[in-house]
Amino acid sequence: MSHLHYFRLALLSRTLSLCRLIPRRFFLDCAGRVTATRTNSNSPAMAEGKRRQPAWKEPTQDEEPKLHLYNSLTRSKTLFVPLKPQRIKFYVCGPTVYDSAHMGHARAYLSFDILRRVLSGYFNYDVLFVMNITDIDDKIIKRARQGYLLENYLKDEGQKYSEVHGDIMKSLEMFGQKYAKEDDQDKKKMYDDMLGRINASAQKLDQHIKTGAGAEGPEFVEIFNELFTHSKDVLSDWLDSQRGHTVTDQKVFDSLARKANFCVI
Repeated sequence: MSHLHYFRLALLSRTLSLCRLIPRRFFLDCAGRVTATRTNSNSPAMAEGKRRQPAWKEPTQDEEPKLHLYNSLTRSKTLFVPLKPQRIKFYVCGPTVYDSAHMGHARAYLSFDILRRVLSGYFNYDVLFVMNITDIDDKIIKRARQGYLLENYLKDEGQKYSEVHGDIMKSLEMFGQKYAKEDDQDKKKMYDDMLGRINASAQKLDQHIKTGAGAEGPEFVEIFNELFTHSKDVLSDWLDSQRGHTVTDQKVFDSLARKANFCVI
């Protein structure tokens, strides 16, 4: 087909569009001429092969939306019936603040707040929503002791490199027993990553000493500080097992809870 024929087809289509004619079917004959036939959009021929839309029912507000929950006893969805009509008491266990805020805290706030809004805004329940913040817990007490002991250890013995190195080795032995008992694969993966960093720093330190540089100089201090930083978790756990009973000052525990509470809030 020549460019002239294409031009005629485009020109005719443009003219029909401007004139707003009723729908037509266009064909090209063997000579390239355009022919048009009128079509009826309501005719069976037009409807043939055309996808039919399902019947649409206009929504009504005669019935209030009802909440159905999965019943683990019957293994089926069951209509939720509160003890008091349209009244729900919703309690959520909030964060345990033994460390800085993280994405897990954000998920707790966001997920349950969305549920609360759906219950009150869509299902029209009167929701009493309560979330706690745990600031007295075994994790908080242990983390506070560990942080306090590690801080004092660094002040008192941080420059005694041979002693610190020996304590790190002892702490790794104790940690190995904890690692062997761990069944959670995700935690084991986290432990593997931590041990890998510690081993890499220890090897770097050994190589530095073997070169004859000795346990002195800025390069040695930098490598040793790297080893100490990567070993903080295992070392603080070991220090707690050895000296944890000596920490009795209540301010040690209060300061950690207040700091973490501030981060979360």
